[in-house]
Amino acid sequence: MNQVNQERAFTVLGVHHVGMVAKDTIKAGDFLEQVLGLKLVACEHVKEQKTRVQMYDVPESQQTHLELIQDDGTQGPVFKFLNTRGAGLHHLAVQVSDLTAALQYCRAHGVRLVDESPRQGAQGTQVAFVHPAATGGILIELVEHGCYGSSPVGTGGDGESGEGEEGDE
Repeated sequence: MNQVNQERAFTVLGVHHVGMVAKDTIKAGDFLEQVLGLKLVACEHVKEQKTRVQMYDVPESQQTHLELIQDDGTQGPVFKFLNTRGAGLHHLAVQVSDLTAALQYCRAHGVRLVDESPRQGAQGTQVAFVHPAATGGILIELVEHGCYGSSPVGTGGDGESGEGEEGDE
């Protein structure tokens, strides 16, 4: 990474969500709801990312969520991830004040990106992924806007159940 002294034109607002890939999203969801007491607040299908997600609120957090991700049946990147790496943590999503500015800053500092420009995420968000090679092996998602829980459970941006996000790994 280039060590350029440049002022950031964006702010990290906090952890938006933690994305997890499960072999059995029904069993994982039941655990989150019945054992941890988390509330399912959104299900969405994001066709562009070939995934379905279930978003759960973390009770004492005003913005952090847990996201269960599954392939939408098209054998996209999450299918590949599950088959090569197994179930587990997929990515950490941080909310930023200005996604375009964050991407410009990353490029100026030689940060390898999965997404060169924002793309549609769940619940009206704009997202972009930073390549794991730039972060020591961790897939980082940058998220702008959108509020999980703003759509009823079972609906999403395209009116279908489930959603997700991930990058080329």
